[in-house]
Formats: sequence, structure tokens, C-alpha cells
Amino acid sequence: MDFTNDKIKVVNDTKIEPKVLPFRCPVCNGFGTLKHGSKICSACGGKGYITVSQEGQEGYANKDNTH
Repeated sequence: MDFTNDKIKVVNDTKIEPKVLPFRCPVCNGFGTLKHGSKICSACGGKGYITVSQEGQEGYANKDNTH
């Protein structure tokens, strides 16, 4: 039984693989602002993290390529 929603994918009822992973923003280094708070980071939109899609990555299980 496969259950899929827009955030996670459950494979074989025991293995959960996220579709996106959060990483600290490389531009603002996780602060969300630039120039000591005077500008909002354009890369993360002020959140301090970016999300990276795992689809197409090695080790990501999908219908075309199961590992």
C-alpha cells in the first residue's frame, strides 16, 4: 500500500522518504537577513532555510527508479 501526499511519500508501509529536505540558506547562513538585518534574504525569503527536492536524486524511490 502506497500513501502519497504533497510533503512525504510512504513506500512499502515501513520506509518514509521526504520529497523535499530543508537546508540552511547558503546566502544568509540561516539568519534570514543580510547587512545586519537591513535586507531580507532573496534566496530564502527571510525564512533562513531553503527546501531541496529529492526527486531525481540517487536513493530517492519513485515509480520509475526504485532503490
